[in-house]
Amino acid sequence: SRGDLISKIHEHGEVLSLEHTADGTRVSALVHAGLAGELAPYATARTR
Repeated sequence: SRGDLISKIHEHGEVLSLEHTADGTRVSALVHAGLAGELAPYATARTR
């Protein structure tokens, strides 16, 4: 579990949606470039 990343998103970004699924947590958020890089390995789709 990467709850630490979810915490960083809440602290340093703007959460647009958050959904807990059987496979994990799906988050849509606006984050700065540095955090986006850290989250990239977990990304399933990008809109920007």
